Amino acid sequence: MPHFRPTGPISLQGAPAQEAAELPAVPFKVLDKSPPKAGEPVGVHPADLAALHACGAGQDPPTCFLQLGDGSDCVLAARCDDSVRPGTLALDEVQAFNLHILPGDTQSFRVFTS
Repeated sequence: MPHFRPTGPISLQGAPAQEAAELPAVPFKVLDKSPPKAGEPVGVHPADLAALHACGAGQDPPTCFLQLGDGSDCVLAARCDDSVRPGTLALDEVQAFNLHILPGDTQSFRVFTS
């Protein structure tokens, strides 16, 4: 009988342990996107995107992925948008439904890291 010692996946054997840096969560007031355009990235004011430490160098416009501050199973694509008021996010119905939040709520969001 062969000697078998159970181990984890090959990709995790001998890999150095990495600790992810905790990114700040920034509160945003959630608004209805009008007109609703399903599938478009969420617009974020450039100052808010900088506060999230997510400005992409060399990207035009800078983009990132956001999740709820406490974590969630829904990730939003976001991009800089000067037409959005500072401190707000405009979500369409599908995005708000997936995050379980209502327009007018204030929620903390952070940059999604894998």
